[in-house]
Amino acid sequence: MRFVVDADGMIKLNKAGVLELLAQQAEILIGPEVFREVVQEGKVRG
Repeated sequence: MRFVVDADGMIKLNKAGVLELLAQQAEILIGPEVFREVVQEGKVRG
């Protein structure tokens, strides 16, 4: 199973505590801009 998520969806899934569980059960697809916004900028912001 595959899911395509945007930055808002990833952030909300993570805050709900289900992103990791979903990632273990399915493939999560994100675009490069979403990766930059969620992962790279998220690390800078803490």
